[in-house]
Amino acid sequence: MATQSSADKETYSSISSKKKQKSDYETKLKRFLLNQNCQCDFDKLEAYFLQEQTDPSNEHLFSLHYAIILGKLGRHELALETFLQNGFYTDAEGYCETIYSNGNIQLARDLYRQLIEHYLKTSKDGNLNENSLKTILRIVNNSSERLDPVQILEILPGELKLNNLTDFIEHSLQTFSTIKRSSQLERNLLFLKLLRTQSNRISSENHSFTIDSESRCARKECKQPFKATQAVVRFPNNDIVHLHCRAKYENECAKANKTRY
Repeated sequence: MATQSSADKETYSSISSKKKQKSDYETKLKRFLLNQNCQCDFDKLEAYFLQEQTDPSNEHLFSLHYAIILGKLGRHELALETFLQNGFYTDAEGYCETIYSNGNIQLARDLYRQLIEHYLKTSKDGNLNENSLKTILRIVNNSSERLDPVQILEILPGELKLNNLTDFIEHSLQTFSTIKRSSQLERNLLFLKLLRTQSNRISSENHSFTIDSESRCARKECKQPFKATQAVVRFPNNDIVHLHCRAKYENECAKANKTRY
């Protein structure tokens, strides 16, 4: 009996050790794939994980990382569906949050809707079970600013009472009111900037100058006065030259700048 008990303990210890090693491997691989600096050939990794999933002992393990790779390849809807189908519900919600945090608001809203619709599909005989109902309420109330209230209210089942959605509705109204005020403020600031730009343009275009009997051509080799019948050119530095002196004056300026630097 003592020998059998000792053998059972060794077997149990060996199994526990292997489970721990597998869990550590899963965590390390997940952390590696989620690293933003990870530079891999994700197309090849996708093919590899698809092949490994044919082994029943690896199916659950590699489904998690397969979903991460699908996300890296930009196949976001399929990535979320893979998380959900294999029971990685926490990772699925985290994936939606990551997309939102990265600034892809519309995609995040679509994924959150897909997430909620998944829990709606778990209903039996047309009725939601209590756990699915609680999960949907938690997601809706905790992620109100990430959801499109119109789309979400369209798909929510009748079992959800309005008083259970109070937080969601209030937060959605506050969020969209804030967005509206910010958009109006931004619009007003842009309009003010446009007015200032137009004012500066008009001021630049309406710049005037006077030519009198003392005015001379700015070209060093000319320095002749201007006649009433002669065309002139004014440069940004306010120098005025005869039209026929323009090219030579530009060459003088180019040589002066080249010597300076």
